[in-house]
Amino acid sequence: MNDGSRRTAFTRRACLAGLVGGACLGTGRRPALAAPRAADDPFADLPPLKGAARGKPAFGLTANAARIPKERKLFARMAAEMDLFTPESNFQWSAMEPKPGQWNWQPTDAGLAWATANDIRVVGHALLYHWFIPDWLKTSRDAKTLTEALHRRIDMTLGRYQGRIARWDVVNEPLNARDGMPGDLRRTAYSQTLGETYLDLAFKAARAADPKAVLCLNEAEIEYDDQADRRASLLALLRRLKDRGVPIDVLGLQSHLDAGKKLDLKGLREFLAGVRSLGLKIAVTELDIIDRSLPGDPSVRDKAVAEHARQYLEAVRAESNLVSVTCWGMNDRNTWLDMWHARDDGRPLRPLPFDFDLRRKELWNVIRQVVLA
Repeated sequence: MNDGSRRTAFTRRACLAGLVGGACLGTGRRPALAAPRAADDPFADLPPLKGAARGKPAFGLTANAARIPKERKLFARMAAEMDLFTPESNFQWSAMEPKPGQWNWQPTDAGLAWATANDIRVVGHALLYHWFIPDWLKTSRDAKTLTEALHRRIDMTLGRYQGRIARWDVVNEPLNARDGMPGDLRRTAYSQTLGETYLDLAFKAARAADPKAVLCLNEAEIEYDDQADRRASLLALLRRLKDRGVPIDVLGLQSHLDAGKKLDLKGLREFLAGVRSLGLKIAVTELDIIDRSLPGDPSVRDKAVAEHARQYLEAVRAESNLVSVTCWGMNDRNTWLDMWHARDDGRPLRPLPFDFDLRRKELWNVIRQVVLA
């Protein structure tokens, strides 16, 4: 992972933790929210993806559940569009168990209640994510302590929400070649103490806690030429896990794309074919598209962003059993990318399928076409 990627990961972690700008709000002054007007939305007459894709990949969006009472207009509008809701940082371990045995269920309960009332399924993201190992645990190197804490975390969380979560992201971002660990594992308290078997522990504990749950390993940065080694490491890891009988159902591809780069479609297809051969499904879990290097004209940018996403999503759809496409955010007004990928011309980024005023964009139509194909 290069320096830019490491800084990006840090910035996303800060957003998830709610440490920056109101849980990932953009950095600049934003105009007041206007009601969407059909005349300005060429896709306004098309039905929403919610409920339109029975038997097809589901469409999802992401936001911190703490925003729901403060932004009711936004959430009411978006509830009509999505089948899946990822409550951003609310399921993270350090947020749910800030001290040993001290549990905070309120944000996740509230997010689940809102989603259920709006006929939306919830994604549990994530049970074990290196940035969110609680402070009271992250420096431990005692195998018994780490194992018992992870079992308690999974048993308590899946026990409380058993049968109510569409998919659990059990482990998020387990790889980082820069750390020099065997198998390119990311250096954490768990990998340093238990090695690769911490993954076995997490997934087997999740399966035991909720035998019917859909379990996902979520990873990033596999789309471009300079990420071939990462694709190879991830595929090798998945093969080892499957060989050991680890119960993984889905590979999540974060899909933070950059329209200024060229996709490695051949390498991507080969990787996806390898994943499919293991019997794993694919979920696109955090889709957004950086448009920092594109021309300033919003209409030009929107078309370029949509075309980049089309190439990527069509390859994923063709080479995998795709179960969902979730975007990391709700609309362009609220994107974590503002924190690190701000444009030199000062114009707001346009990385998501809905614009500042909640109008559907070309990216939404591309997602619609891929989902319904």
